[in-house]
Amino acid sequence: MKHSLQRDDSLSISFLAWSPDDRKLLSCGSGNSVRMWDTTSGAVLRDFFVHTNSVSACAWFPDGKRFVSGGLDKVVYMVDVEGDNEERRMWRTGRVNDLALTSDGKKLIVANTDKKILIIEVDDKDGAEDLEQGGCECIQETEQFTSLFLADDDDHVIINVSALSDNPSEIHMWNLSTKKLIHRYIGHSQRRFVLRSCLGGAGQSFVLGGSEDGNVYIWKRSTGKLLEVVRLLY
Repeated sequence: MKHSLQRDDSLSISFLAWSPDDRKLLSCGSGNSVRMWDTTSGAVLRDFFVHTNSVSACAWFPDGKRFVSGGLDKVVYMVDVEGDNEERRMWRTGRVNDLALTSDGKKLIVANTDKKILIIEVDDKDGAEDLEQGGCECIQETEQFTSLFLADDDDHVIINVSALSDNPSEIHMWNLSTKKLIHRYIGHSQRRFVLRSCLGGAGQSFVLGGSEDGNVYIWKRSTGKLLEVVRLLY
């Protein structure tokens, strides 16, 4: 183990984001700040107090000079890691569960508690900043979801859907261009906690997700077929 990065307070950490060059690490969680760490020394470089409530997620721009963060205050901020951020950009998006940036940094994908996936043009400086009632492209889900993962092609996302009552837990894959639901992945369990999934393998041909039964589930991306359940030892 190279470093153990610990906060000097009682606030929990629920999200991490590595910079493009792996030299910096962002952390956020139950507090209203985003903390930037030096991964070589383990030192705290800076705290960014831009939010007024817990921060759910953050993501770096490809240049490593800016990031976006969103949280329970219903705002996503663009932050310059070297500036004073007095005139930082912001979007009112509703309460943020998760977010991601495309590989070119031109589109911001936000998952909010209104069961919406917002697709925001970052460079559109004349566009609306209050997006809770519209003003950007949007995919309306039918179920509540907790997390989002953007594929390398910048055109597909997978989201973890929270199961209600006796409904089965699902992971949904959406096409951002067509706004269509492509696949559903089932077999795991998610009812109480925030779970995250990702794409992996050659050409990102597999979907991998955690489960409240303590196992990792692996599906074939193109068909939704469950391929393997990796039972973890404790």
